Amino acid sequence: MVADTSIELLVEVLDTDPLRLHVSLQLPDAAAEPVWVPRLLRPVGAFVRVDVRNTAGDSVFATDVPKFKPKLKPSRNDSYLPLDPGYSYGTVLNLDLDLDEITRGAYLIEVSYTNLVYQGTEDRPVGELALSTSCEVTLGR
Repeated sequence: MVADTSIELLVEVLDTDPLRLHVSLQLPDAAAEPVWVPRLLRPVGAFVRVDVRNTAGDSVFATDVPKFKPKLKPSRNDSYLPLDPGYSYGTVLNLDLDLDEITRGAYLIEVSYTNLVYQGTEDRPVGELALSTSCEVTLGR
């Protein structure tokens, strides 16, 4: 397995009240071989960041960068897992967006992922991952 840049970031809105997203890294079916990816996707705001914007482009919600001390070390092989072609690895994020504070309407959810210092090991190369995607949703009460 080698480092690969064909990994895609996927986002699916599971619920809008409260706002719940399924965010995952996916390796397309056409990939030649499995790749290594970091196990860590949480805490929200560290590896995965979310920004919700109204139709004017103004941010109405953004995740904060948390202080955290990961249990998995970037230099250890067990901090990475293989991602096979056609498969994804993800997590569900429950976001603390107060729907009473925003006007009901269309919003753009922008999601970005970075692997920070989790760039792999000699045995499990990852490289730098900086991915982003977005989706539209109706929010507010």
